[in-house]
Amino acid sequence: MKHFINCRLCIPVILFLFLAFTGCIPQKQLVYFDRKFDSVEVHKSPRSERIIAPYDQLYIKVISIDEKATRIFNDNATLWGQTQVDLVSYNVDSEGNINFPFVGKIYLKGFTTREASMRIENLLANYLPNTAVIVKFVNNQVTILGEVERQGTYTYTDEKINIYKALALAGGISRYGDRKKVVIVRETGGEVIYRYVNLTSKDLASGDYYFLYPNDVIIVEPLRAKSTSYQNTTISTLLSAITTLIAVLYFAISVK
Repeated sequence: MKHFINCRLCIPVILFLFLAFTGCIPQKQLVYFDRKFDSVEVHKSPRSERIIAPYDQLYIKVISIDEKATRIFNDNATLWGQTQVDLVSYNVDSEGNINFPFVGKIYLKGFTTREASMRIENLLANYLPNTAVIVKFVNNQVTILGEVERQGTYTYTDEKINIYKALALAGGISRYGDRKKVVIVRETGGEVIYRYVNLTSKDLASGDYYFLYPNDVIIVEPLRAKSTSYQNTTISTLLSAITTLIAVLYFAISVK
């Protein structure tokens, strides 16, 4: 009888160890910030305003009291993209110029949208006085891969977007995503840059990779716990077999 009782106690213990071995992830690996703070902390990002670069798509609208003249400038641009057919867009070429009606080439590389608006207004003054120009970015995309809920390429309408908002577009990081090992792949100046960032560090907000650039790629690497679970498939299968065998033996002994 004592032998039966010992066997009966062994089974739930083995089952508990099996589940604990294969399914536990430490809570500290799932949080976004690795330490608490009581007071407000300000971290100034070096990238406060986005500047125009080659291959950007710009929405440019001319506003004037002369509707006929305004229509000439607004209707001569090309429409870009099925999802943004209401936006008139201009391509920035490899040298940083756009080709604007009547004016010709306008150099905008390195300008902010506000500075670009003022530059175009000044050039249009020779053709159309008392004008206002609106310049915005379009075709802003970021690609998110790895341990997120929904991998894919996402379009955003904001002039700039930080890495946390970008990950939210993909449904956030999955339970197996490593928040301390996120790779940002960025093409700039003819080079491809790979940079690891730690999402649990508040210092990220002060770095160059807090705000993303269009066409950045974010890759969320898996936690070691998930990698280990793949490597230990044989061990998990063995434990499951042993548990099943003990249950069968216990049932056989009980019947006798």
